[in-house]
Amino acid sequence: MFHSNYSFSPKKIQPIIKYLALTIATFSIFFTLIAPFIKINFPLFLLLSKLGISKGLIYQFISCFFVTFEYGLSLGFLVKLMFCLYIIWIAGENLIVNTSKIQFAIFYFGCGIFSSLAAYLVEFLGYPLYLHSGLSCLVFGLLTSWMMFNTTSQIILFFSLRIPIKWLVSATIGISLLSDFSRSDFVSFFATLAAIIFSYFFTLIVWKMRSPFNFLQKFEIKLLNIFYSNLFKTKTKIYDFKTGKSLNDS
Repeated sequence: MFHSNYSFSPKKIQPIIKYLALTIATFSIFFTLIAPFIKINFPLFLLLSKLGISKGLIYQFISCFFVTFEYGLSLGFLVKLMFCLYIIWIAGENLIVNTSKIQFAIFYFGCGIFSSLAAYLVEFLGYPLYLHSGLSCLVFGLLTSWMMFNTTSQIILFFSLRIPIKWLVSATIGISLLSDFSRSDFVSFFATLAAIIFSYFFTLIVWKMRSPFNFLQKFEIKLLNIFYSNLFKTKTKIYDFKTGKSLNDS
């Protein structure tokens, strides 16, 4: 069976990705640098918090996934920021090429806001002082959709080790969720889970791209047929990526 190999860097960068990455990097580095030197709780205005929303700062549902934050610059902060920007680059470019800039923007903001709502619900129920940065959560949503667009692709590590994207992404997501759960960071845990769920169903229903896991095949085909048959009164055709045959009768 043929498996395409995925490059670590796209051939070009779309303007929307360039401006998005520049905005995130600028906000994140600037506010991380100045936070230790100011007296007021400045991150309150940017990150999602129960107190901020109660004061009418509704924009935090969006601003929180445009910044990753720490009190003071550190190597760990820079590594985390670079990882997030890199995923936005490779996954964002791939999604734009396969869909459109407008659809990508709808997906990006939809995923971010849905994740923010989940984070706020957890904050409201038991974490009133929590400051939530939603960038990393949204990145896992991007990875989920990217995986569904590249179900049979592989990444080459160390020039010879071939790893299927589906296992690399699944392992990364699993480790992150396990880490959040073990640290009792339930705001980040449920925000990440919400981003993944939104990404999965958006990619499946809107873009009709199925996951690479066979055990979900029947569920996905049934959901697509029910959704499009009932909503649009049409019979949607679902195809197997490996054989090119219709799976509607499976």
